[in-house]
Parts: sequence; C-alpha cells; structure tokens
Amino acid sequence: MERALIICLAEPILNPIWVYLGNGEVPSMTTTVIGVSFILLGAITGILFTSKAKKLRKIKNSN
Repeated sequence: MERALIICLAEPILNPIWVYLGNGEVPSMTTTVIGVSFILLGAITGILFTSKAKKLRKIKNSN
C-alpha cells in the first residue's frame, strides 16, 4: 500500500521536470518547494497511519 501511495504522489513531483524537458519552462522555486512539501507530508502521513493501523490489527488478532 505504501509503495502505491508513493508512486501516485510521485507523478505531481515529476510534472515540473517533464514540463522543463518538453517545453523548457522553469517553474518557480517557491511553488515547487510548497508543492513537494505537501506531497511528502501526505506520503509520510499515509505511511504512518497505515503502519499504526497494522500494529493495532496485529494486537487485536493476538488477543
């Protein structure tokens, strides 16, 4: 699950790179940093909640 989340979130990160390679358009640094920060925050949050849910399920099943 975590891998799928990261792969899906990698697409918006790579968009400025593809635009730069295809059109030569350089995105602003502020926009890029803000966008990447949100995407990484979302990925980290998703991974943490998924691992926490797995631990809770493991504890429930052992009881």
